Amino acid sequence: MTQGEEISDQYDLLKQQLATANASIQAAEAHGFICGVIATDQKVPGEWFDEVFDQSEEGDLLVSDCKSSLKQLYTETLEEIEGAGVGMRLLLPSDVKPMNERALAISQWCQGFLYGVGLTGKKAQTISTEAQEALEDMTEFTRIDVDALEDEADSDDEDALTEVTEFLWVAAMLVRDSYLDDAQLNSTDHSNEYH
Repeated sequence: MTQGEEISDQYDLLKQQLATANASIQAAEAHGFICGVIATDQKVPGEWFDEVFDQSEEGDLLVSDCKSSLKQLYTETLEEIEGAGVGMRLLLPSDVKPMNERALAISQWCQGFLYGVGLTGKKAQTISTEAQEALEDMTEFTRIDVDALEDEADSDDEDALTEVTEFLWVAAMLVRDSYLDDAQLNSTDHSNEYH
């Protein structure tokens, strides 16, 4: 099984688990949120799970299984980002899925990422100009008109979607580096203060 097939299988499984558990979030959005939280050096807040499963019964085994899957996804994503490899993999539908489904997932991933980043409470002005522009571009991607896309895409549409996906990977890593640089700078500034 290729890495792409493994990601696609993981996406499909999480998508089904979230739907079965009556979650208020989609798989791509959940992964985007997790990536946004990690990019800004935070932990997933426990309240997030309450938001995601606000329509579910307490003690529901499907919810419990789904929470476990999301926690595992967080752990795997953190290891990918902090590991020696190329960084995280975006959890998105397979390339064989219809174009509008993949574009919608990209939009949802961006929504989740922006929400995760927004939890820091920091102003975007504290990060690099490039990272600010990346976040602005992600905001634009949340507005993709998926209804205007055809199920069957031509090669130009496929190329554009591939470029957007690659951009998101680069943008997420850029935002992470910028937030870490900002945190290190603030840590150094505060360590030099007299008390």
